[in-house]
Amino acid sequence: MAPWRHPQAAWRAAIGQHTDQLASLEILKRVALDTVASPDSIADGRKLRVERADGDGVSVLVGIGDDEDLPTRALTTSDIEGLELDPMAYATFVQKAIGATGRVMEVGKKGTYALGSATAGNTRIAFYLVAREPAASSNLVATLTASNKGRPVLLVPQGKTTGLQLPEIELPFPLPAVVDVLGQAIAALDLQSEATPMELAPSNARLVFDANTESVWLLRKLLELDGQPKTLLLELLKKYPRAVTTDEMERLLGSGRSDKGATKQAKSRLLEQIKEQVPELSDDLIETKRNVGLMLTIAPWTPARR
Repeated sequence: MAPWRHPQAAWRAAIGQHTDQLASLEILKRVALDTVASPDSIADGRKLRVERADGDGVSVLVGIGDDEDLPTRALTTSDIEGLELDPMAYATFVQKAIGATGRVMEVGKKGTYALGSATAGNTRIAFYLVAREPAASSNLVATLTASNKGRPVLLVPQGKTTGLQLPEIELPFPLPAVVDVLGQAIAALDLQSEATPMELAPSNARLVFDANTESVWLLRKLLELDGQPKTLLLELLKKYPRAVTTDEMERLLGSGRSDKGATKQAKSRLLEQIKEQVPELSDDLIETKRNVGLMLTIAPWTPARR
């Protein structure tokens, strides 16, 4: 869609209902177009220049062709209504979606935007959105590598490449609801061995479980649990998607004997601790189904064993 300035109909044809979403976020901004398509030259795509003509005290809009065979046309304000992408606003939107932090800014007015950084283990990864293809003579690589903001990763439009010999991740436009940019960057930089499961998890993972360390993240927060509440949650995570019967859980919590009150008490304490540590969670993490047992209400994401 570069150069990012088109009639509304062109945007709707390209990205459909996302047009209204991006316009409401002021990522797409309303503009008056300088040129419009000529209805007399649809096949070859020639344009009419938009000009304002004054006559008899009335100002009117006209479209003027640069070729003699392209007739001048009277235009209305709706004919020249368009939408233009605000690159800085879109860069800020992308930064939030990928979980990077830091100042968003254009690098050297070359159509590349610094999105801040994220960490994988002890390594900082600096993300850059490439909105315009860098010139062959560009010193962009030297600029990015000398910034000391982290190991650079470029986010490029789907099907495009910069040819700059830096790690690249293709970014759909508009962004899907779920993006896994950090995980792809970790793979591109070969950082899997030092990244935490939370860093490897996709952006829509609400519950993350590392079976190796028995660590649990809920809404991207590491839970601090111990005793029976932790034992109960770990058992549900290990057995997911199967439910754990009350009898099974009571034998586990009661050190091998049937302890009829242990499960109820552990569940109550666990939900209290979760509410304290993750107050933004709107629903209970565990439900008890009659004649079935205890089940998690959120599907856990677990990394492949390393």
